[in-house]
Amino acid sequence: MNSKIYYMYRDTSNYKFYHEVVVQGQLTIKDLEPYFYDHDYFIPSQLGWPDLQPEPLTFDDHIWHQIYEVESTTENATIDISSEILIQKFRELSLKNWNEYEVIIEKGFY
Repeated sequence: MNSKIYYMYRDTSNYKFYHEVVVQGQLTIKDLEPYFYDHDYFIPSQLGWPDLQPEPLTFDDHIWHQIYEVESTTENATIDISSEILIQKFRELSLKNWNEYEVIIEKGFY
């Protein structure tokens, strides 16, 4: 069994964009929650996943995304990472506050 992770980007006007990835092995949203920024957020590009902000960026945009569901699946993995390594990456990025300022500059928010 693998795990499908559903995540979304919601801008300040409440426009939403969705994506999902499938990782190798089992995990739940509870495995990732301790490592979210401010209890809810993460930055997909720091995991090698697509960020979902539409181009060009506007004043409504920011860097944060949310995982809203994780489910077991028999689908093949869409990214080459195990659930254990993914949890480790979330932990490492959480300790660095998700490199927030690096991404802000990289994306051209300021």
